[in-house]
Amino acid sequence: MSTFLSEVLNLTNQFRQQNGLPALTYNARLGSAAQGHSQKMALQDFFNHVGLDGSEPEDRVSATGYQWSAVAENIAAGQRTPQDVVQGWIGSDGHRANMLDPNVTEIGLGYYFLANDTGSVNPNTYWTQVFARPS
Repeated sequence: MSTFLSEVLNLTNQFRQQNGLPALTYNARLGSAAQGHSQKMALQDFFNHVGLDGSEPEDRVSATGYQWSAVAENIAAGQRTPQDVVQGWIGSDGHRANMLDPNVTEIGLGYYFLANDTGSVNPNTYWTQVFARPS
């Protein structure tokens, strides 16, 4: 895991612990789903929870072989640092709720930087958090 993503994990877990919740465990399969979504958003020029292939977060998690009972996803674009992206999620009711969901126990993270981002969606940085609980 990159230094950027390690910092996102640390900040996310600090936020959960400050709110009386246990830390999330990093899961590589969830990380694969998150990284793939960040990369596709950048390279396929979109910003949405639904992929251009129609995939939803649950579909992308299932495609990794992860057996889940709960899945949630946060995405962001344009933030330059882990601190900025985590603060942005904390400041958004829906994203904050995902971060503080007591039903999830694991997390995967994705980050993709596209230096020459010239499409209709061009923030250069694309972030994804995938939260889940195994079945």
